[in-house]
Amino acid sequence: MGWSRFRIALEITALVMAILACASIIWVIWSKTANPLAPGSKSALARQPQATLPTEPIAVDGLPAKGSLTAAVEVVEFSDFQCPYCRQFSETVLPTIDRDYVQTGKVRIVFESFPLQIHKDAQPAAVAAACAARQNAFWPMHDALFASQSELSATSLERRARTLGLDFAAFTQCQAKDGLEDVRRDMAEGNRLGVGGTPTFFVGTRQANGHIKVTNRFAGGLPVTDFESMLDHLLETTKLPTK
Repeated sequence: MGWSRFRIALEITALVMAILACASIIWVIWSKTANPLAPGSKSALARQPQATLPTEPIAVDGLPAKGSLTAAVEVVEFSDFQCPYCRQFSETVLPTIDRDYVQTGKVRIVFESFPLQIHKDAQPAAVAAACAARQNAFWPMHDALFASQSELSATSLERRARTLGLDFAAFTQCQAKDGLEDVRRDMAEGNRLGVGGTPTFFVGTRQANGHIKVTNRFAGGLPVTDFESMLDHLLETTKLPTK
């Protein structure tokens, strides 16, 4: 009787371990598929559905950007400051792109806010970034917001503004009107282009009038190696705009 119970216990233990092993394998496969930034994941470009490209070049005048106006290639990012994948791009991919492509004059990065309704603190954070942009401090605010993504309360936003040395009175006044209008403009553009999630990227060549002719569109980010391959291909096949 004792041996029979022991054998049953062993069989149950083996079954549980097999189930856990299968669950672990499924989780690994799912995580690499669901998150295109996960190490070892299949090329995100290869898995992207064929999204519709804008038929006309898109305007980016007056938007927060970094890089030379003479760069042949531009990347427009629609982002949400409370989105974990946006933060992942900002911290793991953008620094490399900035160092190797933006600072060398090859590529220009343009930012547009697209706060999602599921993120209650995303819009106030976007407004804060827009107001910082009006004081030429967008990228420091951008980095500060992503660095402490769990702290996006009104008090935290005010603290960041003071830490960055912004004119606090102007910052507060901007939040009530101009900054909110800037964010609504970005969202309207995102909706027009069919943005449904963040981050979403539109990559293309800069035209003589400063608008961007989009050649690539993808959502969810890319591993840095895929991003580099895409940019390298565009740079090799693109001529600088002529006036």
